[in-house]
Amino acid sequence: MQCKKCGKECLESELTNNLCENCIKNENIPSLKWFNFFYKIYLPIVIILNFIFAIPQVSQIVETETYNIFTVSYIILCIVLYIIIPFLAYSKVEKSKETGYILILLVLICDYVCKVLFTSVSTVVNYSGNIFTYIVLSTLIYAIWFVPNIIYFIKRRNYFFN
Repeated sequence: MQCKKCGKECLESELTNNLCENCIKNENIPSLKWFNFFYKIYLPIVIILNFIFAIPQVSQIVETETYNIFTVSYIILCIVLYIIIPFLAYSKVEKSKETGYILILLVLICDYVCKVLFTSVSTVVNYSGNIFTYIVLSTLIYAIWFVPNIIYFIKRRNYFFN
């Protein structure tokens, strides 16, 4: 008998649902194309762009000398969430897949929560209005990026922990 996928000649006892063992194994392995793009292209671009966008924010605070607990903590929070954690995720994926996986999920979650909060607060400050409305709108808008990525990485959890 032949495997219906690859055409390899096999004994009937070696076939399961007319598929050979190799084809069955390959069907159960999820694709890592998006992970490779996310890890090799997206994360480095995010790190570089976040670093470039952080420079004007820091220089504006330094030039205006508006040092208070909120501006300094905001800058530190942005640097940690947008530069340090993505850099750690990028560097840890090769060394420790488990740690890299957790850091990638942390990058996605922090990115989502911060974008929703920063967008909502800055919109209310600049345009006034109900902050609840802006939170709901930005939550829905950013969910378009966040939810598929979280689902993708959760489905590939076995790749990182095996």
